[in-house]
Amino acid sequence: MGKSLSSESAEEIKSAYRKMAEVGYRPMAPSDGFGNVTVPEDELNLEKEAEVFVEHWWKQEETGNFDVGKCCFETRRISIYAIAAAECLACFAPSFALKLLKLAVRELEGILKQQRQQIRSGTRMDAEAVLHGL
Repeated sequence: MGKSLSSESAEEIKSAYRKMAEVGYRPMAPSDGFGNVTVPEDELNLEKEAEVFVEHWWKQEETGNFDVGKCCFETRRISIYAIAAAECLACFAPSFALKLLKLAVRELEGILKQQRQQIRSGTRMDAEAVLHGL
Protein backbone atom coordinates (compact mmCIF):
# COMPACT_ATOMS: atom_id res chain seq x y z
CA MET A 1 0.00 0.00 0.00
CA GLY A 2 1.12 3.61 -0.44
CA LYS A 3 2.03 5.96 2.37
CA SER A 4 1.40 4.94 5.94
CA LEU A 5 -1.52 6.34 7.88
CA SER A 6 -0.54 9.14 10.24
CA SER A 7 -2.12 9.37 13.67
CA GLU A 8 -3.62 12.74 12.64
CA SER A 9 -5.30 11.19 9.60
CA ALA A 10 -6.56 8.25 11.66
CA GLU A 11 -8.09 10.63 14.20
CA GLU A 12 -9.70 12.68 11.42
CA ILE A 13 -11.33 9.53 10.02
CA LYS A 14 -12.47 8.43 13.50
CA SER A 15 -13.90 11.87 14.09
CA ALA A 16 -15.89 11.63 10.86
CA TYR A 17 -17.21 8.21 11.94
CA ARG A 18 -18.30 9.61 15.31
CA LYS A 19 -20.15 12.45 13.55
CA MET A 20 -21.90 9.96 11.27
CA ALA A 21 -22.88 7.95 14.36
CA GLU A 22 -24.43 11.10 15.87
CA VAL A 23 -26.94 11.13 13.01
CA GLY A 24 -27.55 7.39 13.29
CA TYR A 25 -25.30 6.12 10.51
CA ARG A 26 -22.89 3.46 11.80
CA PRO A 27 -21.65 1.39 8.84
CA MET A 28 -19.29 -0.71 10.99
CA ALA A 29 -22.00 -1.72 13.50
CA PRO A 30 -23.90 -4.98 13.07
CA SER A 31 -26.77 -4.22 10.70
CA ASP A 32 -29.51 -5.63 8.52
CA GLY A 33 -27.77 -4.38 5.37
CA PHE A 34 -30.11 -1.39 5.08
CA GLY A 35 -28.38 0.86 7.62
CA ASN A 36 -30.38 -0.34 10.62
CA VAL A 37 -28.29 -1.43 13.61
CA THR A 38 -29.43 -4.85 14.81
CA VAL A 39 -28.07 -4.91 18.35
CA PRO A 40 -28.98 -2.81 21.40
CA GLU A 41 -27.09 0.46 21.83
CA ASP A 42 -25.48 -0.72 25.08
CA GLU A 43 -23.86 -3.64 23.23
CA LEU A 44 -22.15 -1.38 20.69
CA ASN A 45 -18.61 -0.02 20.95
CA LEU A 46 -18.35 3.23 19.00
CA GLU A 47 -14.57 3.51 19.36
CA LYS A 48 -14.02 -0.05 18.10
CA GLU A 49 -16.33 0.66 15.15
CA ALA A 50 -14.36 3.86 14.44
CA GLU A 51 -11.08 1.92 14.47
CA VAL A 52 -12.47 -0.65 12.02
CA PHE A 53 -13.77 2.21 9.86
CA VAL A 54 -10.29 3.78 9.77
CA GLU A 55 -8.89 0.58 8.25
CA HIS A 56 -11.82 0.30 5.82
CA TRP A 57 -11.61 3.93 4.74
CA TRP A 58 -7.82 4.09 4.48
CA LYS A 59 -7.67 1.02 2.23
CA GLN A 60 -10.15 2.67 -0.14
CA GLU A 61 -8.46 6.06 0.01
CA GLU A 62 -5.03 4.60 -0.69
CA THR A 63 -6.24 2.58 -3.68
CA GLY A 64 -8.63 5.24 -4.94
CA ASN A 65 -11.33 2.57 -5.20
CA PHE A 66 -14.39 3.46 -3.17
CA ASP A 67 -17.14 0.84 -3.25
CA VAL A 68 -20.48 2.60 -2.99
CA GLY A 69 -22.63 -0.29 -4.17
CA LYS A 70 -25.31 -0.20 -6.82
CA CYS A 71 -27.53 2.79 -7.44
CA CYS A 72 -31.22 2.74 -6.69
CA PHE A 73 -33.26 3.93 -9.68
CA GLU A 74 -35.15 6.47 -7.60
CA THR A 75 -32.00 8.12 -6.25
CA ARG A 76 -29.52 7.51 -9.09
CA ARG A 77 -29.13 11.20 -10.00
CA ILE A 78 -28.51 12.05 -6.36
CA SER A 79 -25.81 9.36 -6.22
CA ILE A 80 -24.24 10.81 -9.35
CA TYR A 81 -24.17 14.31 -7.83
CA ALA A 82 -22.74 13.05 -4.53
CA ILE A 83 -20.05 10.93 -6.19
CA ALA A 84 -19.17 13.76 -8.56
CA ALA A 85 -18.87 16.04 -5.52
CA ALA A 86 -16.46 13.57 -3.92
CA GLU A 87 -14.45 13.56 -7.14
CA CYS A 88 -14.33 17.37 -7.03
CA LEU A 89 -13.08 17.26 -3.45
CA ALA A 90 -10.35 14.82 -4.48
CA CYS A 91 -9.08 17.23 -7.15
CA PHE A 92 -9.27 20.39 -5.04
CA ALA A 93 -12.46 21.86 -6.51
CA PRO A 94 -14.50 22.48 -3.34
CA SER A 95 -16.74 25.14 -4.90
CA PHE A 96 -18.03 22.65 -7.48
CA ALA A 97 -18.37 20.02 -4.76
CA LEU A 98 -20.58 22.35 -2.73
CA LYS A 99 -22.79 23.13 -5.74
CA LEU A 100 -23.19 19.42 -6.49
CA LEU A 101 -23.97 18.56 -2.87
CA LYS A 102 -26.58 21.31 -2.72
CA LEU A 103 -28.10 19.94 -5.91
CA ALA A 104 -28.14 16.45 -4.38
CA VAL A 105 -29.74 17.71 -1.15
CA ARG A 106 -32.47 19.62 -3.02
CA GLU A 107 -33.33 16.59 -5.11
CA LEU A 108 -33.24 14.24 -2.13
CA GLU A 109 -35.51 16.53 -0.13
CA GLY A 110 -37.96 16.46 -3.05
CA ILE A 111 -37.93 12.67 -3.19
CA LEU A 112 -38.42 12.36 0.57
CA LYS A 113 -41.31 14.82 0.45
CA GLN A 114 -42.93 12.81 -2.34
CA GLN A 115 -42.39 9.56 -0.43
CA ARG A 116 -43.96 10.99 2.73
CA GLN A 117 -46.99 12.12 0.74
CA GLN A 118 -47.33 8.66 -0.81
CA ILE A 119 -47.04 7.01 2.61
CA ARG A 120 -49.68 9.32 4.10
CA SER A 121 -52.03 8.62 1.21
CA GLY A 122 -51.47 4.88 1.51
CA THR A 123 -49.97 4.49 -1.97
CA ARG A 124 -46.50 3.63 -0.66
CA MET A 125 -45.30 1.40 2.12
CA ASP A 126 -41.70 0.29 2.24
CA ALA A 127 -39.20 -0.91 4.78
CA GLU A 128 -37.66 2.50 5.32
CA ALA A 129 -41.07 4.01 6.03
CA VAL A 130 -41.79 1.38 8.64
CA LEU A 131 -38.35 1.49 10.24
CA HIS A 132 -37.89 5.26 10.29
CA GLY A 133 -41.46 6.46 10.64
CA LEU A 134 -41.54 8.40 7.37
